Amino acid sequence: MKDQVKIDSFYDLKNANELFDEFVQYLMDFDSMHNRNFETDIYLYVDENLIGTLSLFENPGGNSWKNDDHYLLYTDKPHYEDWSDYFQTIEEVADALGMSSDTLIYEILDSMNENLDEDSMYDESDVDFSDVYAYVSDNYDMEIENAVDSYIRESRSDYVDSADELIAKFDEDLSYSENY
Repeated sequence: MKDQVKIDSFYDLKNANELFDEFVQYLMDFDSMHNRNFETDIYLYVDENLIGTLSLFENPGGNSWKNDDHYLLYTDKPHYEDWSDYFQTIEEVADALGMSSDTLIYEILDSMNENLDEDSMYDESDVDFSDVYAYVSDNYDMEIENAVDSYIRESRSDYVDSADELIAKFDEDLSYSENY
């Protein structure tokens, strides 16, 4: 087995900027795909030319491999979120689906076989969010998942900030391990 090539900082790598962008994309993908099953590790392999490569390792046992030929850059815990963690009100859900909340409420009540008067006004108090959740999950599953993906893409700057913090922590851990 190859020994780990020593670095003092993530930014010692000649391709650090490309790896940073790839790391940000992994963070976004974990949220988008809801990394539900296992912990997932991101390993950083470094060759003798200081070129880095990121690799994913699904970790069903919760234990990373020994860092003898790679660095553990990040561990993503399983996610149990779904679309309702992103859109938490009827207005947010309707907006994500590109419709008015009135239309969504009417569709939900109609699906529940309520006797509806088209001339009457209905509002949030007429439906419970559990009804919204069930209706949207059954009837707009792909649309709401696409809305989550769009929300994540629009929040890219948050993921960049998070990646900056994680890499700073990684560099700090490198420094600490060198001194002890």
